[in-house]
Amino acid sequence: MGAFATRDILPGEIVLVDFTSIVITNGHIAKDCYQIAERYEELEEEEKQEWRNLAGFPWNSRANHYRTIYNLPRPDGLVLPENGEFYTLLNLQFDCNTFAISDAKSALFLKASRFNHSCDPNVWYENSEVEGRWVGRANRHIKQGQELFISYLPNHNPLDGRQKEASNWGFICDCDKCLEMPDEYTASLQEARDIANGIEPDRGWVPPSHGNTVAAMEDQLRRRVTLLREAYDKMWGAKMDDAYGKELVFA
Repeated sequence: MGAFATRDILPGEIVLVDFTSIVITNGHIAKDCYQIAERYEELEEEEKQEWRNLAGFPWNSRANHYRTIYNLPRPDGLVLPENGEFYTLLNLQFDCNTFAISDAKSALFLKASRFNHSCDPNVWYENSEVEGRWVGRANRHIKQGQELFISYLPNHNPLDGRQKEASNWGFICDCDKCLEMPDEYTASLQEARDIANGIEPDRGWVPPSHGNTVAAMEDQLRRRVTLLREAYDKMWGAKMDDAYGKELVFA
């Protein structure tokens, strides 16, 4: 599953505000397990179903720890309504979809968890200003029907570093950037620049491809900023439209 634009979205627009009560204070693994089970039991049935429908990567070493904890009597004597295997899966789903909201706390946002990853995301988010709130904003123009992506990891690391980080989440990243596919966003910025400045399009022009060296990523960022300035300075000058100004800031 993923998230998709049902209409055109401007840079800076909020695409999702998600709230959650599934917040735990990170600590000893047993205490984390107890907190996760308690947060689950406090939910309405619809939210429980959303949680159970999330992806969960089967980290074997973690799963074995969770099974051991859930199958032991709790210190407070509380008896959980399900067996250890059930809560072990909930824990693995929490691990796979959790967002760090501070150095000491993690949260599971049931709607925001549906965003897939890209190393060149079109949505940026924050979830630390208000505990239990997640806010995602478009960082560029997004057309109706396009998928909305966030980044799960530092997206300006070289390829090997990003793939190693992705493996910790249980997947191999095959986004356009990692596969060095055509950079459609930069190509769209060049088209906008040419239209704004009355430049005749080059029929033999080949769209740029994503690069994964540090030098290539630096060049890509500089190019995007330059194209945005050349397009929007010409179209709006000092009265730059707020949305386009935000796109330049994001770039």
